[in-house]
Amino acid sequence: MKKIIVNMAPWETRVAVTRNDKLENVYFGASTDNVLERSFFKGKVAKVFPGIQTAFVEIGQEKSGFLHISEVDRELALKSFEEEVDDESGSESEKRYVAPDISTIFKEDDEILVQVNKEPVGQKGAKLTTCFTLPGRFLVLMPNIPRICVSKKIEDREERARLKQIFQYHLPEGMGAIIRTSAEGVDESEIFQDVTFLLKDWESIQARFKKVNAPAKIYEDMDISLQVVRDYLDDDVEMIITDNVHNQEQLYLYIKSVAPEHQFKVQLYEGQSNIFEHFNIDTQIKDALTKKVDLKSGGSIVIESTEAMTVIDVNTGRFIGKKDLEDIGDELRSIYYNSENTAYEDEVYDAVYNGLNEYFEGRIDEIPRKVGEKTKYDEYIKIRDFIGNITTFLENNKVGTYSDSFLEYFGGYTTLMYNMIWNDELECIDIRIPDYPDWDRTRRNINEMFLDYI
Repeated sequence: MKKIIVNMAPWETRVAVTRNDKLENVYFGASTDNVLERSFFKGKVAKVFPGIQTAFVEIGQEKSGFLHISEVDRELALKSFEEEVDDESGSESEKRYVAPDISTIFKEDDEILVQVNKEPVGQKGAKLTTCFTLPGRFLVLMPNIPRICVSKKIEDREERARLKQIFQYHLPEGMGAIIRTSAEGVDESEIFQDVTFLLKDWESIQARFKKVNAPAKIYEDMDISLQVVRDYLDDDVEMIITDNVHNQEQLYLYIKSVAPEHQFKVQLYEGQSNIFEHFNIDTQIKDALTKKVDLKSGGSIVIESTEAMTVIDVNTGRFIGKKDLEDIGDELRSIYYNSENTAYEDEVYDAVYNGLNEYFEGRIDEIPRKVGEKTKYDEYIKIRDFIGNITTFLENNKVGTYSDSFLEYFGGYTTLMYNMIWNDELECIDIRIPDYPDWDRTRRNINEMFLDYI
């Protein structure tokens, strides 16, 4: 069973998720009223730069926000801008959208609705988008993108079809959604409740936009504790406990509105010690971040993570012969398959895999590859080789910066391809690189290259 434990301090909010009293995830949020990410603003266009396809938008912050053409709603930006172009391979022409000049969409002093994609960093203002998203328990509502996508982790085709049908029925025309993994097996009534909650949020955003003067913040995402509850709340959660009375009331009211059958789980911690100490969270966090891990076989591993890579140094310790070497190898296998007591998770899979390869003298085929939940070793090899072949292609096409959300299993190019390849029915092939305006064309070329390759 799971517990959600909230520790609130004047400067920071910490939220831990435990399973059977063992730390599973921990989240940190600054205690500030000026959280921008996912917030909606009524902004005023300050300047438009057609040369870099960018508009700077005043949103009432110290720096103007940055809105690139690739973050403009596609229906708005591309509706009347399509042309017939020849395929580079020389095949028959096909209809493709071409990114318009941003100056034809926005003019200086236009008042527009924008959402913050990324917080300001240093001297750079917030990164903005008009492809709006509102996350809920079972879906991410896309109020101006009429497309329904299903999480690739929902594998059963009948369940995928059932969920699509439910969302198509309950979503207003012109809206779309990303159906989250948590929606699998959920009753239609619960899904409808979540959809209704998000639609009310969207209606309030639109109403506020009409009333306030630009620039102004008109909506912000929930407190970090509510976000975690939103993402984790299910029948497996036995307790939601906080050390703050006001936060207890917030949690109670939120759960009452979205899942009233769970509201009894909200509790107030009134102990004398810190709540994270009481539930042994601080100790588990410290252990998870320890670089050196002693192995039962007598050796040890040291985990060093840098911007470029995560490295695991395998030390044999009291190694005296072949038997000890085999013991270390067995323990590395165990770490590889379980990866518990570490904060590095996916990186550990890759790094320990390399350590195993070294110990078993390159006999890599003896070690099953675990990347994601669906990729088998031979499929991984096929994807890895293909990525190597298209890297030059991507670089030659001047592909821009990748969104952090794509850095899951492989990083960079490989993760992008992982998301594209393992999209079961190619419904969500809408993955874009935010800073690259002609991604549609590049994506088609990559798809064709991959099909030829396999």
